[in-house]
Amino acid sequence: MLRCATSFRCYMRVICLTMAPDGAMTNALRKLDYTPYTLRSAFSQGRANRHPTEWASALRGERDIDLCKLMADFDAAVGPPAAMLYAKLLRECPDYTKVILVKETDKQQWAREHERCVISLLKGHRHPPQNRIAKAFYTILSEMAPRPIEQPLGAISGNGDDDTRISGRVDALERYEAEVCREVPSSRLLVYHHGDGWEPLCSFLGREVPGEPFPPYDSGMHVIRNLHERVERTEKIAYVAVLLLGGTALYAFFPVLLDMKEYFEKLYRDYQIAYGQ
Repeated sequence: MLRCATSFRCYMRVICLTMAPDGAMTNALRKLDYTPYTLRSAFSQGRANRHPTEWASALRGERDIDLCKLMADFDAAVGPPAAMLYAKLLRECPDYTKVILVKETDKQQWAREHERCVISLLKGHRHPPQNRIAKAFYTILSEMAPRPIEQPLGAISGNGDDDTRISGRVDALERYEAEVCREVPSSRLLVYHHGDGWEPLCSFLGREVPGEPFPPYDSGMHVIRNLHERVERTEKIAYVAVLLLGGTALYAFFPVLLDMKEYFEKLYRDYQIAYGQ
């Protein structure tokens, strides 16, 4: 059984395991007065300087990050990157923390969208990222979904043709869902499907059913594309800043260079006179 193993007072009440980085479940939990942490949260409101690198280290198993402390301002976590570390997160959470497993009803469609968006962005990044936020972003992208068996840690995608890769991703997601059902106590787990509506969710969480339609399905791929554009723009700005800084330093040093040039020219003239040249 997964138990709390930290002295830090964790206020995480809900962990929503969905492959959508910021979709319908995020909006639904907000309607129910939760404050969910999502992939977008890691890159907003001043958290980009620390959170992405912390998640990247945790996902790669490089450091033991206290995830509850990292998300201390939130009482819910939705989708990746938290969904990929749900077992560790649950060990840090109190016993009242509940888990919602959102099963993808069309896993083939999800796998195709993942390949078209996430894998394409990873493969399309021609040069190694230069700043730590960009490096962390691409690490999170590469680890934000269950990996096929043949895909090692940090690899972009499995081998084979499109159908083989899609099949591998579907199998990986099915194994992930089965593992969650096996590892999380049934008293703390709700298995949810898109289309189930408010009733099972509100009953599980002890909340009143809102008088409005449940948020529509959203794969969250647009969030990934938006973050990718922001990260790319940040990299370009950083590159230009380095060039400007270098140019400014060179400009400031230019008078010294002129003085040195005149000094060596004078030495050379003295040399010519001394040796009769």
